[in-house]
Amino acid sequence: MLGTAAWAVAFVVLLLAGLPHEDRWWLWVCAAGVVIGLFALWYVPRLHRGRAAAVLRHAAKNGPTP
Repeated sequence: MLGTAAWAVAFVVLLLAGLPHEDRWWLWVCAAGVVIGLFALWYVPRLHRGRAAAVLRHAAKNGPTP
């Protein structure tokens, strides 16, 4: 969450800084950082829930471990 916010702040700062045309690619780097961060905020909790459900299914199928 903090990394995504940092990319968003960097994007705004670079927009306000008025970059020369040849350095505008930095805006895309920041935008990609925000998009990847938002995807991770959506995906990682889903991944953890899926793994926890798989552990429960495995335990129910195989019984308690000694």
